Amino acid sequence: MDANSHYWHVVSGGNSEGEIKSFDYKGKDYRYLGEDIGTMEKLFTFLTEVYTLEAAQSLIQMLQIVEVNGKTAQPNADGGSLVEWGQAAIKLVNETETAKIYQITVPIGDSGDIEEFQVKIRFVRDQGWRVHQLQS
Repeated sequence: MDANSHYWHVVSGGNSEGEIKSFDYKGKDYRYLGEDIGTMEKLFTFLTEVYTLEAAQSLIQMLQIVEVNGKTAQPNADGGSLVEWGQAAIKLVNETETAKIYQITVPIGDSGDIEEFQVKIRFVRDQGWRVHQLQS
């Protein structure tokens, strides 16, 4: 599924060239996103390749992406995550003709702890399957 790669592309700032400059926005350290997702229109176009419009809006809000001077920006990250996505276990828990629900279990580093997610996927007419909701 491309939803994971789309998510990480956005989280990592998109395709950026040159030095990434940060700036203060409402008391928080922000940086502009790369040119390929550098406007809200481009960001929505990119995300709705694999997410429903509602899920894309929710993701943008969750990631605290804002528009400043006509460009998209996000808070500077804290350096990463210990979640081991390459070792995730995925189980289909419910399925209809137009919707699927998956349970995803992901180990957190070598701590023995896990993080669980539920992903709802919806079939969008003329577009195909799209991630509709992600809950942890």
